[in-house]
Amino acid sequence: MVIFRFVCVIVLLFAIAGSGVAEPVENWEPAVDTMWGDNAPGTNSSIFQTIWAKVNLHLAGFTEETSDAWDSVYTFYTGGSFDFDTVSRGQFCARMQRMMAVLNDGHSYTTDLTVANTPLGPGVPMLKSLHFGDVSHFGASLTALPDGSALVFDVIPEHPLGLERGDIVLGYDGVAWSELYLQLYAQNIPLSGFPGMHVQYPSHAGARLHTWLASAGMNWHLFDSINVLKHSTELAETYSTSALEGQSTPIWCTEQTPINGIERPDILSGQWVTWGMYPGTDIAYIYHAGMGSGSRSQWEAILDTVLDTETSGIVIDCRFNLGGSLNEFPTFDRLYDTAFDYGDWMDRCDLVNRLDLCPLEPSVYTDSWINWGQTGGDSAESYVRPIAVLIGPIAGSLGDQMPMALSYHPTCKIFGKPTAGMFSADGWGTLFNTIPGWKLEGAKPTLVLNSDPDDPLHDKVFPTDPIFDWVNYEEVWLTPDMVAQGKDDVVEAALAWIDTSDTDDDGVPNADDNCPWVSNADQSDLDDDGSGDFCDDCTDPDSDGYGSPGFPSTTCEIDNCPGTANADQADTDSDGVGDACCCNGIRGNIDSDPADAIDISDLVYLVDYMFSGGSEPGCPNEADVEASGGAPDISDLVHLVDYMFNSGPEPAVCP
Repeated sequence: MVIFRFVCVIVLLFAIAGSGVAEPVENWEPAVDTMWGDNAPGTNSSIFQTIWAKVNLHLAGFTEETSDAWDSVYTFYTGGSFDFDTVSRGQFCARMQRMMAVLNDGHSYTTDLTVANTPLGPGVPMLKSLHFGDVSHFGASLTALPDGSALVFDVIPEHPLGLERGDIVLGYDGVAWSELYLQLYAQNIPLSGFPGMHVQYPSHAGARLHTWLASAGMNWHLFDSINVLKHSTELAETYSTSALEGQSTPIWCTEQTPINGIERPDILSGQWVTWGMYPGTDIAYIYHAGMGSGSRSQWEAILDTVLDTETSGIVIDCRFNLGGSLNEFPTFDRLYDTAFDYGDWMDRCDLVNRLDLCPLEPSVYTDSWINWGQTGGDSAESYVRPIAVLIGPIAGSLGDQMPMALSYHPTCKIFGKPTAGMFSADGWGTLFNTIPGWKLEGAKPTLVLNSDPDDPLHDKVFPTDPIFDWVNYEEVWLTPDMVAQGKDDVVEAALAWIDTSDTDDDGVPNADDNCPWVSNADQSDLDDDGSGDFCDDCTDPDSDGYGSPGFPSTTCEIDNCPGTANADQADTDSDGVGDACCCNGIRGNIDSDPADAIDISDLVYLVDYMFSGGSEPGCPNEADVEASGGAPDISDLVHLVDYMFNSGPEPAVCP
């Protein structure tokens, strides 16, 4: 990572000097000058001084490396060899964007709003460095592949280029995009943004590389042709980008493949959290897209519903999570059985030393800031089954911090790629954002873990940095073959882990367990309906609508004769044993003392009942000596006499 950051700084300095790291395919700087023209004399210099001073005095996210880079930029611009008045408004915007990029913090950015929000179109000299959100400009959602190409994982119907899931965007005009974006970035071309979104989002090098590569499709307007590897034919094809002119069919990129039956959040409509049962499983699937207004109440309502549902695991998909307001940060009380404090906010101790950080003063921030690192828990309840949390480079700011908070749960495992690394905040807009027509934000305050309070997190990569050594993590990302089948590699890995987990610790993996949330090593299933007796809504082996004794049920009463169907549940002698099952041992034991062996009193009782109007036996089927199923008759009496006096066969066995 250090080497990559060093390269980025070198690229930046080349850009400042006005020369690229390689010969560009086309020099766009004249077009930049033509489109936006010049600022009034002295404007550029004044804006630069304001940006540099505010960051220098207030930013809490400096490291030794970025502090040195910040000084180097200042020396270049104020050393006497650079004239701000000779730089157009468009190129000045680009220079300031790149200057802020040396800080390696997604909360630290600046842009000329007029320039950055210029609509994209053929020949417009704007470089798009974001690949998520509204990608209607290209009509397909892309994600980065390890070789530097970009995978199509979602696409509009009848795409103008005929793109399909599994196709790979290689580059433009015969040059790989992984080379082109570096050449373009080295020019003073403004970065495109849109209201409320950063022009460069992630903090650490790996996440930034991911977003640059995945932005390939959004930059077609700078080229004549696009090179695509078709998944269906395994052939490289070249298409004219003119086919994309006017493309406006809506598509939203979240780096999540669609799941049938589970709606993804619509953040533009204020919907931040959605859920459903993953098809064909008892696993709850929750999308959490950010901490916008109302998201906390949405989360709590959904979590309550999920925790009141029998599940073998929960998937919490944070791969598209844009952070937001700390007041909307999710609560985890019902997931944890104890409360604990794992982190805190730090700020600059003074205006001079950039690297010295001190705990926040309570008088400065609201209580919600002070209590950020507290989570859990109620000893009366907790979730003991697997929790799979999905992450990726679009999970930033509080979107970094939510997965980190969940990673402390004893049954949690993280899947995906590292998050954006934005372990800071931009809570001091009034200190930074004071330049008319510009957007300026800076990282302030920043985070530390209570386990390591002297090592701020703003240069860390979650969850691969050693400071996060407790995290159970599996790196996995989308692949062409799986995407072409409509599958999501990250989701599949999470589901497989939940299925192979043994949540009730009975030695039977969830995938094979007929009752995954209650220990039942014997897997008993009396009614053979596929649901273990201790998890069955109604264990009913004789199919009479009444449940077998010994197994919990909320939908049926206990059967007073579980081995024989008796829907009437008749119990003549009110002893709790249904008439259909009240026979004790063998038939013929008819008198009032079932503990006695069959003797003369039983024979007298039966004769009296059959011929003298005597009392009906308390258990009628005991008098059915031959088990004929009808009322006692002469054949039952003959059978009993023959057994008692002539060593005849025993009466029938009770059911």
